[in-house]
Amino acid sequence: MIPERLLKDIQRLSDADYSQLTAYLARTRPAAQAPAAPLSRTQSLFAFLRRKLGLLFPGRPAAALPIPAPQTENDLLKILREDRVDQMADYLRRGDDPNVALNSLNGRPILYARSAGMIDLLINAGAEVNATSELGTTAAHGLAREDNLLPALQRLAKAGADLDLLDIYFETPLDVARREKAVLNAQWLESIDAPAGPIAAYRSRHPFPRKADASWPAGQPARMPSLAEPLRDRSALWRHLREIIQFWDPAVQWRSEPPLSTADLNSQAGVELPAAVLEFHQSGIFDWLSSRTAAPDAGSLRCAWATADAIPRRRVDDFIPIMQHSNLGLFCIEREELGVVDPLVRYADCRKLAGVHKSPPASLHTGCRFSEFVANLVYGELVDATPAKRYFDLDSSEHPQAVRLRQELTRCALPRLREGIGNIQHVAIYEGPHVLYVEIESHHKRQNYYGILGGYSDESLGQFAPVEESDEGDWDEDA
Repeated sequence: MIPERLLKDIQRLSDADYSQLTAYLARTRPAAQAPAAPLSRTQSLFAFLRRKLGLLFPGRPAAALPIPAPQTENDLLKILREDRVDQMADYLRRGDDPNVALNSLNGRPILYARSAGMIDLLINAGAEVNATSELGTTAAHGLAREDNLLPALQRLAKAGADLDLLDIYFETPLDVARREKAVLNAQWLESIDAPAGPIAAYRSRHPFPRKADASWPAGQPARMPSLAEPLRDRSALWRHLREIIQFWDPAVQWRSEPPLSTADLNSQAGVELPAAVLEFHQSGIFDWLSSRTAAPDAGSLRCAWATADAIPRRRVDDFIPIMQHSNLGLFCIEREELGVVDPLVRYADCRKLAGVHKSPPASLHTGCRFSEFVANLVYGELVDATPAKRYFDLDSSEHPQAVRLRQELTRCALPRLREGIGNIQHVAIYEGPHVLYVEIESHHKRQNYYGILGGYSDESLGQFAPVEESDEGDWDEDA
């Protein structure tokens, strides 16, 4: 209720003063409103005042009292996520931009819509149906994640949404629906012939062969292929990686012939790929790494290797994408280095490749050739795939078992097939006949305070105190 004293004061106002009051309410917050109070309180108070003034003084024309616009980006995101269609309509009625960027990733309002009604409202106000964030996501990608959002997804498609657009993981909305197990969305998208992305299409056409009856041999297996033996060229490196993959993943069945020829790979990529990249694809190692990241039990750290036909579909003027690592990290090769046999691999924040930042991204792999980069990733996947796996600080721990393992294992290093400096990723590897330990360090500070110790059995690892997983191990994307 409006206090009686306030009503009497309002009643005594002249028409001019009354109009000034209502105009003031239309453009300011009430003095009693705390700046940090929730938007819903502001909305309800203004609506209450507008309604009460109209009822109490029906003979007096009040100035329009539109509900004020959200005061912060978070306010608008809250309206969208809570699907407050009426409040969004009031916001748009003021003439505000329906394509405003809501965060540092350039997310537009339509990317956060949660209902067909909100989709309709935004499209009618001029929202771009295919607006993308700097992570490549569209509204269709977001809506495809949950089956309860199917009506909104259908309305978006009816309005002309492009269901063939790729996000940073080279995925279409159909890929997202399948990955998130949104069965109804996936079935509907399939029914209208919505396409899968290039990676899913490649895996469908070229499934990675595995032996159905493969198992670890009884007793101790053969000795693990060792890095102690010198690798003098890339052919030796690919051969070594295939052998050690086979050792730790006995179900692997290498093809006798590559799935795609050199001409096919270059044609799909739209460029002449470097020799090392072609060898990587044709060795089968690309297929193994790609299948590992697609496995149902894959770790929380998402990554996606770009197939040849994914390269032109995620086009960046100065770079070709190689692998998407986590939500922002893109590994790529500079286009001007495509003629190099084994080019450098560059690491970039995706936001710097979105079209407005033209300067080359800072490289976390200056001096690291593509073949060396692949070897790093293979060893990281291998130790994660070992039958017995523990997170363990082997390099610096003074635990008695850590000391014993350091004495028994041989410290090796991934091969450097060329001279180079500034390689930020140094992989320390300890080997035993049936034990593998991988630890990653950087040149400016130790970022992994543990590594992963893998073995054929728990007995082969011995007894030791495991450590908890930590976010400290992620590469510093701001470096």
